[in-house]
Amino acid sequence: MKKINTTVSKIRHYTIVEMMMVIAVFMIILSMAMVAWLNSGSQSRAKNAARLLSAQLNLARAKAVSERTDIGVFFSTGGAASAAAELADSGDPNPYKEVPACRLYYMNVSTGKRLDYVDNSQWHTLSGGIGVYPAASDISSSFQPSGAITDNTFWIIFGRKGEVKAAKDKNGNIHKDNKNMYNLIVVEGSEKSGSIPENAPYFVLSVNHYTGRITTKYCEAE
Repeated sequence: MKKINTTVSKIRHYTIVEMMMVIAVFMIILSMAMVAWLNSGSQSRAKNAARLLSAQLNLARAKAVSERTDIGVFFSTGGAASAAAELADSGDPNPYKEVPACRLYYMNVSTGKRLDYVDNSQWHTLSGGIGVYPAASDISSSFQPSGAITDNTFWIIFGRKGEVKAAKDKNGNIHKDNKNMYNLIVVEGSEKSGSIPENAPYFVLSVNHYTGRITTKYCEAE
């Protein structure tokens, strides 16, 4: 009689410890991915705001050169004080009083008074929680983490040669002889609390006084 050999396959089972280790590794990877996703969203919004502002500054400079006149970019960061300042000056009031916005204006270099808005221009708004404010030549000393997004208005005026003819800072000081770069900080804060996180990344828009050339730099809080 012929012998029939039978084999029994050995089935390996995972232990509970091994399954828990796999789940733990998966959760760690998932948490790291979530943090990266949240940070990328914050950085993306600030980056988009920096691009918009850079485009508006470049447009004002190009129009100043082509029209042979002084054109400024007027910034309103939102809030009651900015709204009051908008209504007090000539030109149309900012319809977006509670969010940062900017628009191109024909402006008086000496006083910074808005004469009239540039034809075919409109108010450009930034998403909620985005803070924009002028910075000193020392960028690191100007960035204030954990501080509130301040409510103010300021502007930059380009001349007919494309140079910066005047700029107004957040304290109301008018700079007409500033030989350094004029810098703007763009950072995302909390839309709910209006504050800037301590470790928030930010972008610096630097406008060269002589040429009006705009450069954008990404920075991280130290």
